[in-house]
Amino acid sequence: MRMRLSPLVLAGGSLVALAALAGAAYWINRPEPEIVLYAGSMLRPAIEDLVKDFEKRERVKVTRVYNGCGILVGQMEAVTPDVFFACDTSFMQKVEDKFQPSKNVSNNQLMIIVKKGNPHEIKKLTDLAKKGLKVGVGHEHQCALGQLTQQTFTITGIYNRIMKNIVVRAPSGDYLVTQMLTGSLDVVIAYKSNVLPYPNELEGIPITGIGPCETPAQPIAVAKDSKHPEIAQRLADFLQSDEARQRFEKVGFGWEAK
Repeated sequence: MRMRLSPLVLAGGSLVALAALAGAAYWINRPEPEIVLYAGSMLRPAIEDLVKDFEKRERVKVTRVYNGCGILVGQMEAVTPDVFFACDTSFMQKVEDKFQPSKNVSNNQLMIIVKKGNPHEIKKLTDLAKKGLKVGVGHEHQCALGQLTQQTFTITGIYNRIMKNIVVRAPSGDYLVTQMLTGSLDVVIAYKSNVLPYPNELEGIPITGIGPCETPAQPIAVAKDSKHPEIAQRLADFLQSDEARQRFEKVGFGWEAK
């Protein structure tokens, strides 16, 4: 004998089904949460693809702002990003009141970058004072690279000797390398990650013997007032994962995250 369901039961079941469908539709069509990431320009080759993967996995939007860390820190006087990934610990310290405790993720070797074959026979920092050389450095107020380069020249006592040869002060190492490739500069101070993509055009000479300046660490932190702190923290954690480590090391960074 076939059991007949009452209209009330049928109606109840329909409502449950409709509610489930409505919930699924909302989840599929919901507005994507958005967080903002400020990151030093030197980090872009390491993190850009990782952030894209994070967006797909988490169904969120991460607005990336890449620039010299001096510029990024200046922008934080008006607005604080959800996550800050700095080129050097000194720039994180300048805004540490706005963020949760930071963690060092990676490091990057400071190098003297010359053209393939080293036509000007640059072997050490003092060689940058050779007559007629066109030298490019980072801008000391706009990026960590510039600040570290200035500290390096000061520590080694060669700042005044090299000043006459400096013709470009740039907001990023990428810009300096581009100037090298076009022939506008003879030598620049930049990072290992800047020279690694150009093995046939450029070569790098590691700067050593000057302490922490030679391999600056890159810290990451989540803003105290982030509107999406859990998502921001998951992004920060992802950029410290084993998967991230492989990408960082591939493009020339050392690894510090634990």
